[in-house]
Amino acid sequence: MTEFFVGRFQMAILLILLIIGLGVSGILLLPRESLPEIVFPAIVVQTIYPGASPEDVEDLITDKIESNLETLKIWMKSSRIQVLDFPQ
Repeated sequence: MTEFFVGRFQMAILLILLIIGLGVSGILLLPRESLPEIVFPAIVVQTIYPGASPEDVEDLITDKIESNLETLKIWMKSSRIQVLDFPQ
């Protein structure tokens, strides 16, 4: 096969340009969206207990909510932020 293209240099160039042209046209004709909709499922729960410390809120409310949410089969990751004197 190499002997065929060595003797026909112009044919090799034409084949290379054809392959490049088909690749570029394939990329340009691919369907794509400029702003695809990406949904990140999330559950946000805020617990406010006036006058209680973050540890009290964690023990009395947050732990119970998290234990109930963990029974969901779609549960992936949990994160928690505790703030003292959360503005009401």
